[in-house]
Amino acid sequence: MVSYDDPALVEALIKSAIGFGSQPDLSVAQIANLLGLAMVDGAYTSEGLQRAAVAGWSWKAGLTADRYDLAGQGGAKLTESQWHAQCRGMAMAYRTGAMSVDGLTLGTDLSEPAWGGVITIGQHFMTGPDEYA
Repeated sequence: MVSYDDPALVEALIKSAIGFGSQPDLSVAQIANLLGLAMVDGAYTSEGLQRAAVAGWSWKAGLTADRYDLAGQGGAKLTESQWHAQCRGMAMAYRTGAMSVDGLTLGTDLSEPAWGGVITIGQHFMTGPDEYA
C-alpha cells in the first residue's frame, strides 16, 4: 500500500477521480470529508484514495437520485436519470478496482464490507464488519 504525505496532491487526485467541477458537483465541505475518508491510520493511502473515490461517486449518485428523464428532440444525450446510473457505475468501477485514483490500485476490490456501511436484512441493521464475527 502506497502512502502520500502531500495533502494538496491527495486533494488534486481525489478531485480528478470524482470529476470535481462537473455536474453534479460536490461542495468544498464534501471534498474535505473525502480527504478525511482517504486517511488510514494517520496517513493518506492508495486504498484510502480508492475509498474516497467510491464515496465521492456514491454521493454524486445521491445528488442525482431525484432526477427524471426529459424527452429530447433528436440526437443522443444523457438524460438526467442516467446521471444517477453513471455515478453509481463510477462508484462501482472504483470499488472493484476497474478504475484507480493513483494508478497503483487497479484490481484492488473494495467490495468487502470491512470498511463499514449499513447492510439490511429484514429489519436487522448491520452497523459494522465485526457484528457477526
